[in-house]
Amino acid sequence: MNQKEFSERIRENWRARLRDLYRDKFRFLPGKVNFSPPGPAYVAQMATWELTFYLPVAIEGEGEIQIQLNNSLGANWVFNVLQIHNPEGEGYVSVDCKRFSSISPELPRPNLIIIKIKEKLAEGEWIRVIFGDKRYRSSGAQLKIYTQKVFFYVSFKERKFSELILVDKTPCLNVLPDKKYSTRVIVPSFVAPQGKISLKKIDLDRFGNPIGRLTEDTVKIKTSSIK
Repeated sequence: MNQKEFSERIRENWRARLRDLYRDKFRFLPGKVNFSPPGPAYVAQMATWELTFYLPVAIEGEGEIQIQLNNSLGANWVFNVLQIHNPEGEGYVSVDCKRFSSISPELPRPNLIIIKIKEKLAEGEWIRVIFGDKRYRSSGAQLKIYTQKVFFYVSFKERKFSELILVDKTPCLNVLPDKKYSTRVIVPSFVAPQGKISLKKIDLDRFGNPIGRLTEDTVKIKTSSIK
């Protein structure tokens, strides 16, 4: 299975899980969501990512769009910093659309972007969110130092007091470990002279993330005594 097939399977599994968890609470609508670059990304990477959402229905004034970031670790953060007030600072998040004056972004939590709609947006109009927008001299957005799978859940309200509708498409960014930095070897706490021991080994990156799978080797003890 290549990386593209793996990412697609992750997306499909989580979409099914999302439907199962919230089928009695939320309404789902098909929607077009583009995410680029699609990945994979790497731990501690400083870069820029774009999410573009095309409205499946019109949204009236005082409606809103929500983009929530969740990961496979169960934590509520993905990047070191996300902020919307300093275009030159790290982690600057910009929000744009064809009618820019019609939207107003908020960042109530590091993993939640809310886009308030001030004037009606028609079906098919696009909203673009740029994480680590470098156009204004930001250094970009830096991922945390942990391997993870980041899911970008998109939802919206057609009007101020209407129900929250979830978009039936969830982009996924797979964050991989850095290059090999060390190897961890696990040995038994007791071995017999002239016996054999089983060694378990795994490669780690500079942050301690495992690379690949745990492997096992058998080593013969040649000494007659162990002190």
